[in-house]
Amino acid sequence: MSDVTEQQTGETRGKAMSNCPFCDSPPDIVQMPFDGWVVSCGYDRCDVQPSTNGYHDRNDAIAAWNRRAPAPGEVAEIAERAEFERAWQSYCEANPRETGERHLARAMFDAGSAAAAGEKGEGR
Repeated sequence: MSDVTEQQTGETRGKAMSNCPFCDSPPDIVQMPFDGWVVSCGYDRCDVQPSTNGYHDRNDAIAAWNRRAPAPGEVAEIAERAEFERAWQSYCEANPRETGERHLARAMFDAGSAAAAGEKGEGR
């Protein structure tokens, strides 16, 4: 049984695939006899040669390939938001009757977050 290989130009069966994050070349998707679907860089001279693990479902392999780590600046924002969410949950559990003030404070925080995201050009 031979491997089935398709070189992609950014889309496969309606499912968009990102280029290699290291060399920006289109990826290949291969169905391996025992490992399932694997997506890898399609450029044989790529210095990194990234690839996914094998997946039984083609779309899962594509989703894994398209997943990227957040940019360094986004990591701090994500951590800050998670810390706020933990503190907010603790406050709400400790003060269950202060619903009006809680909702106002939450609305103000969310409005500030939306404004900050708008300044960065996000959410547009």
